[in-house]
Amino acid sequence: MKSYILQAVLNDQTVINLDFLDGLEMSLVGIDRYTNVYDFWGFLRMVEEQVNANVKSRIDAFQIAIKGKGYAYSVCFQNKYLEETLKNVQYDPIKRKNVIPFSCDPFIEMKEFLFSDFNRGGQQFTKHYSYRNRLSRLVHRYIQSYSDCEEDWIKRKELEREIIQEMREYNTYRSLCLYRKKLERTKDRYITAKPTPRAPSSKNILKPVIISEENKPRYSAVWENLHGDEREEFLDPEEIKQMVKSYGEN
Repeated sequence: MKSYILQAVLNDQTVINLDFLDGLEMSLVGIDRYTNVYDFWGFLRMVEEQVNANVKSRIDAFQIAIKGKGYAYSVCFQNKYLEETLKNVQYDPIKRKNVIPFSCDPFIEMKEFLFSDFNRGGQQFTKHYSYRNRLSRLVHRYIQSYSDCEEDWIKRKELEREIIQEMREYNTYRSLCLYRKKLERTKDRYITAKPTPRAPSSKNILKPVIISEENKPRYSAVWENLHGDEREEFLDPEEIKQMVKSYGEN
């Protein structure tokens, strides 16, 4: 078995390895390059065309299994933060890991985005970054540090250097891309759920606010294991209806 393998999860929690897909390389970077060109529904349709009939109507989700681990990674679908980075990933023979170059434009943008938040107290990161990993620990130390004297300033700069180094590791950078996409969907969910204020009538009579289909709140489901790895999908009511129809009918 390879270190990473793309899997379909059926509605009875059975998993099917998708190692038969043409051009799929069984590494985390290889899987991401394969899936990130699709959205979820496009990938689902493509996979359904290549599995037998008694399976295709029962696919519930996708995941990336890791050899020797009891948890799985999320699958990336059309993550714009990952798209350009995937073209620049390099293998570091010393670290024996895939890394992102310092000079990569998406990496520079990601660094600026993160430190803009960190230097204001990191409230966005601490609230929405769900992974309990080394990066998270370093960031918490950084935002709790002070630079009242030269010694403190030196320690803070060292933490900044360690954070940037940690960001370079592909697995960590990937988690930041998922975090950024999650932020966008959380923002969209808030905007969608927020009712449009109505102007008061001349008689100041309160009228009920009718929320259209477009303004219905979205539903979210998040699964997180003890290692802080996360699978997440946000679904609006129409998507839920589509899923029920798709998975409940042949």
